[in-house]
Amino acid sequence: MSEGSPPLPEFAHKETKELRDRLPVVEVSNEVIWVNPEIQAPFDMKEGESTKLGVFISNENQERSIGTAQGHGRTGIFGKVIFEDVQGRHYRDVDAKGIGHVRYNSISGHSEASEFYDRTEGPYSSSNPGMLGLMDRSVALKDASMAEELLSHGVRTYRVIGITKLNELIAQSQDIFEGGRREEKISVTNAKQRQMINEAIDPVVEVRAFGTRARIQDKNEDGVLSDAIELVRQELNLSPEQFQVKEFIHWYAETLGTNVGRLHKQKLTHGYLSEHNLTLDCRIVDLDSIKTEQEMPDLKHIPLHPADSKEILMVPKAQMPYVHDFLTAYATLTSLDYSHVVDAVYEDAYRRALQEKDPPPLPKSV
Repeated sequence: MSEGSPPLPEFAHKETKELRDRLPVVEVSNEVIWVNPEIQAPFDMKEGESTKLGVFISNENQERSIGTAQGHGRTGIFGKVIFEDVQGRHYRDVDAKGIGHVRYNSISGHSEASEFYDRTEGPYSSSNPGMLGLMDRSVALKDASMAEELLSHGVRTYRVIGITKLNELIAQSQDIFEGGRREEKISVTNAKQRQMINEAIDPVVEVRAFGTRARIQDKNEDGVLSDAIELVRQELNLSPEQFQVKEFIHWYAETLGTNVGRLHKQKLTHGYLSEHNLTLDCRIVDLDSIKTEQEMPDLKHIPLHPADSKEILMVPKAQMPYVHDFLTAYATLTSLDYSHVVDAVYEDAYRRALQEKDPPPLPKSV
């Protein structure tokens, strides 16, 4: 790590309510291929050099560990550290995507490192063999680029700090003689020669910065929702008396409608605006699924969305990706609130965003 930089943050459990478990990590041979010049992050990421953030999960005792969360099978949580981008927006939670295949043991409930390659054959084989727990370079670069584009149009999202090419991986395999697992560090070249991963895959670790990385699906974890409310309250510079759960839900519905409207105004569709891809401080994440008008040539003009379900059935097929985004994002609001008050808030914000001439700059976040 560069001189004067702080060590990688290690969480205490009380600080990370979304944290399910920890796994050891091994630093593997790596090379930083891209660093975001817009972020003033206190990490040792310099293009063309290796970084201590280039890690892969392990089941063996190691000096370092990383947080894991159920439902996030290739992502590790580094911790909380406050830093900002050059526009003055603040970030807190840092994670790494592509560090290996994390799975949860159905008996113990603990996380464990699993094989990143799939030896299963037939109908139960992986739909994406050779990619379990890995992040491909092209996907990571698209994700980082799309995050920058969305931010420029006033859409709340994360920011990618940097991308590191992995030259080595930690392979997990069954040891038929010992009756358990064995682990070895192998080069990516060797993994391809052994047909563990596809020749076309270029594994990387994508390091990302959030306000809170907790998703809507994590809201019932102890303390997660209250942490998000406090984070947004500080961002808006309001007192606790001014910003309780009711005000937070109203803010979330309005912000979500604005986000989706601004996304569609740029003729972009996400496709997976679910509880898994929306954070509790209302950021749209996992952007590699976003499609542009060029990628969807049949996509027609942006509709001012019809609210009535009968009208939805009349929407031309070429507009359905917009409608799908609108409805799936809207459906996530029912996880936070069952009243119909937020319906109109969400729809009105969506329509206003479509009609904006220029979106206002995003506020600073804490």
